[in-house]
Amino acid sequence: MRKLICVVIASAAMGGCVQQRLQNDLVNVPPDQIKEATLKAETSAGISTAEFKELGDTKRAAVVQRLIQRTWGEACKDGRIVAAGYSPSGSSNWRVGCGKGSQLPYDYLVSLPERSSGDARVLQCYRANPRQVTCSVIGKPES
Repeated sequence: MRKLICVVIASAAMGGCVQQRLQNDLVNVPPDQIKEATLKAETSAGISTAEFKELGDTKRAAVVQRLIQRTWGEACKDGRIVAAGYSPSGSSNWRVGCGKGSQLPYDYLVSLPERSSGDARVLQCYRANPRQVTCSVIGKPES
């Protein structure tokens, strides 16, 4: 029983740390810029989670490439697409790696809606530190 309590406490503490990191990612960004970036990162999906799952690999890649092109204006060729779970809203999350030249395990996090009439959200990812990949509506920080 003591071990279970320690695991629960440790999990809650680590969850708080992760959430704090996400909030700090946007801490110095003005609210109007966050709102603009959020709108930029969202686009009409035209496909639901269930429909996307039924597609073959080639068609999935085409859908993801189209969404990334629309939101970030970048090409993501020869990408690998890996399921990354579901959000509480019912959307599915997909990690997308862009080709062999990438230094990251995945370059984008794409969230597809439960219904095809909803919006997809495409977050650009970057390495925040040697152990952490962060995906954000504001994309990679200027370096």
